[in-house]
Formats: sequence, structure tokens, C-alpha cells
Amino acid sequence: LSEETLFAEEKQQKQVTGEFCQLSGFWKFLSGAVFSGYEIHMGRTAQNGRPLTTCGGSYMENTAGCYVHGIFDSTEVSGQIVRKLYEKKGLHYDGQAIDRRTYQEQQFDLLADIVRESLDMDKIYQILKEGA
Repeated sequence: LSEETLFAEEKQQKQVTGEFCQLSGFWKFLSGAVFSGYEIHMGRTAQNGRPLTTCGGSYMENTAGCYVHGIFDSTEVSGQIVRKLYEKKGLHYDGQAIDRRTYQEQQFDLLADIVRESLDMDKIYQILKEGA
């Protein structure tokens, strides 16, 4: 990709939702796929290539890039990518796409349960309320 990024002093942080543009070539299978995620970057990239998503980014041949973190968490996006890679290798994919956001939330809940079980939460709440 031939993109040019101009860095700035202020960091951009925001939640985004979008969809892939009408793509061609290798990436065509993602056309219209919906995603959500977040952007963290310091600067702006001039759009020189073919637009990748409604949130920016571009692609060329089998290379693509954008600022959206978490774009692969969508089962629609990750599932289609896995199927396409299997297809390119002449294989058939019988598995199910995993909703990574749901899985991540489940893992955070498990971690929170372990922390609660491992700490004296009554004592912690007392310290928060009354001070140490």
C-alpha cells in the first residue's frame, strides 16, 4: 500500500462501527460485512488506495490496513476470513465462527470471579469506605 500518515500530537480514541466497502479481488468476500471496534492513533492517513471500510483504510491485492482495532472480533468478519483461507488451500471449513467479544467477556467474568474468591472483599470495601 502506498499510504502516507502525518503524525499529530493529540491521540485519537473512539469507538466505531462500520462496514467493508464494495471490494474487489482477494477481499471481495468481505464486501458489506459489518464490524465494530475502536480506533487509537496519533495522526491522519491520506487515502491513496482503494477504500477498505466506511471508517477508512485501504487495500491493494492481498494487503489491507486500517485503524480499527477489534475488526476481527466480529464473527461475520473472522468467519469469512477463515473460510476464504481454507478455500484458497483447497480445503472445506466445517467449524463454527467464534464470537470473540462474547468469549472475551466470558473470560473477564471468570477472572473477576477468581479475584472475588481470592480476596477478602468485605475488608476491601471497609478500607474503601473508612480508609486504611
